[in-house]
Amino acid sequence: MGLFSVLFRARDAPQNRTSGGAYSFFLGNSTSGKRVNERTSMQMTAVYSCVRILSEAVAGLPLHFYKYTEDGGKEKAAGHPLYFLLHDEPNPEMTSFVFRETLMTHLLLWGNAYAQIIRNGKGEVIGLYPLMPDRMGVERDSKGQLYYEYTVSMEDAPTVKGSTVILPPTEVLHIPGLGFDGLVGYSPIAMAKNAIGMAIACEECGDCVAAAQIYNMLSNYKGRVTVKIDGIAASAASVIAMAGDTVLVSPVSMLMIHNPATMAWGDHAEMQKAMDMLSEVKESIINAYVLKTGLSRPKLSHLMDAETWMDANKAVELGFADDIMARAKTEPEEGEGDTDGEEKKSPSAHSSMLFSRRAADNALLNKVIARYGEKKPKAGVGEQARIPAPEKKTAPETETGRSVDALMERLNLLKR
Repeated sequence: MGLFSVLFRARDAPQNRTSGGAYSFFLGNSTSGKRVNERTSMQMTAVYSCVRILSEAVAGLPLHFYKYTEDGGKEKAAGHPLYFLLHDEPNPEMTSFVFRETLMTHLLLWGNAYAQIIRNGKGEVIGLYPLMPDRMGVERDSKGQLYYEYTVSMEDAPTVKGSTVILPPTEVLHIPGLGFDGLVGYSPIAMAKNAIGMAIACEECGDCVAAAQIYNMLSNYKGRVTVKIDGIAASAASVIAMAGDTVLVSPVSMLMIHNPATMAWGDHAEMQKAMDMLSEVKESIINAYVLKTGLSRPKLSHLMDAETWMDANKAVELGFADDIMARAKTEPEEGEGDTDGEEKKSPSAHSSMLFSRRAADNALLNKVIARYGEKKPKAGVGEQARIPAPEKKTAPETETGRSVDALMERLNLLKR
């Protein structure tokens, strides 16, 4: 196997092992471009909830140690040393519940659960300590016998320096999950990495997803929905506001729309997938804006590209809001009311404000160019002392153009 074949081999499928069942299922990137592993997947609420419920349920089950009786029955062996280890305390650092919860968590995330078996001089088991599955390898020696290879680090103990420990099967409690060779299980997270990666990508763009769900719930409500913007309705909040039958905005409130954004990692194909996803999200957002404002899709797309901020008057003018919330006023006393024939004035259209980040950036750039321009660098001392070379005389350029009269005659001939 060459060097390049090792570096660029496919890492999204298990490999067959003739020398043993080493854990060689790499996780890496998913089709959504998000990197998925056992730890990042636990940040997903669905994965965390499933792991927690299953682990706590298994850890909470009663665990007793039994022995067979002479008549073929069984009874609790409370006096056996293993009864205390399994039922109460596998090691001085954790209870039986915590120990089983930890092993079950490892089994659900990595597909394998390992624990080191500590024995005394007589060979009796006196302790069980969990081992991290991502640092354990199951191999075969030259004689075909299984052995476990565990990598220790500074996290294990302050006195331990990075090294590898070889453990025989008699010193390891191994609980494998579903696997292909019967020796090691494969990680359920690795098997479902594409679905989890898509969920992570959607959660990072969670504002859009959550806004879409809230928008749908408000739109399906049978009664009338009145949305009041009393502060700021920016980004996904502006989408939710579009679900109102009546949208009222405070005189001092703001509304902002912009393009959806996310973060992606990977090669050009993964970047293209992320770009396509953002384009579809933008189109879905525009759908809500079109239904409320009646503006054209190109105009709304341009406003989103420019990251547009609107005050109350501009939001009403463009159709994002229906009206401006009036301030509550007390009833006027006698003699202090409005004069006859005087009408209440509404804010003029020219008092509205529309702020575009792109327009502001372009305006600033134009001012900088106009102020400073492209100045030539000052000549150094050597260039100032240099005697200029005599200019070469060149022949005067001959005019090759035509006069306006000649062109008009030509145009008249073509018309005929």
